[in-house]
Amino acid sequence: MALRRLINGNISGTSTAIASALPNRKGHIRRELHSPARFGQNTSMSRVLFLSLVLVVSLTAPASARLVLSAGGGVFDPWYGSTGYEIDAAVMGTLGQSQSWRLGGEFAYRTADTGIQNVDNVDFDAYRFSFLVHYRLLVGKIIEPYLGARLGFAVYRIDNHKIERERSSRDVNSSGFGLGASALAGIDFPLGDRFALYGELSVGADVLWSDDGREDLFGSSKASDGVGGVTGVAGIRLRF
Repeated sequence: MALRRLINGNISGTSTAIASALPNRKGHIRRELHSPARFGQNTSMSRVLFLSLVLVVSLTAPASARLVLSAGGGVFDPWYGSTGYEIDAAVMGTLGQSQSWRLGGEFAYRTADTGIQNVDNVDFDAYRFSFLVHYRLLVGKIIEPYLGARLGFAVYRIDNHKIERERSSRDVNSSGFGLGASALAGIDFPLGDRFALYGELSVGADVLWSDDGREDLFGSSKASDGVGGVTGVAGIRLRF
């Protein structure tokens, strides 16, 4: 129960602080994304998936592994579009005698504007679940740099009304799905044996498939768009 309260507190506190502190490009917080009902749904989903990650890693990690919980957030800059932000939480287990390898899963919420179905600056929200691998170049030092990779899938919500206004012939669905992969590099700053601060930069290639309401020669109405970009996040890790 103590672990669950700690996890819930970390995720809720981090999400609230970042969501309230990061304005959009027009200088104000997007009301539709931060209404009490919407924010409550996002937080509940984050808690369920994060606790599921804790259970999976705890049951599958070898006895010598250390459990590592992470929560953070920062800026997401898509290849095409306007800068948004990302909030993430991860559960990993360290492997091997040297404790150099970390494997686990991550849940992230991301929002920004990008080009979708040949329309510029379309709002999207992404709920992404990924497999993570880190290789720590230094262990037990004042700073611990690492390299890694991420592979995952995502559920998207897009502003279909804007697309339909600019492309009146289309009947666009407001949801879509996607796959993505990214390379990452980061640094951990240990604060004793239990806690660490971290900063991380990742470069990703993500693809969104959405329904544009127009069937092609093969009977498919799916449109694909690149929605990847560069992400910079910072946060805290808790080691057990």
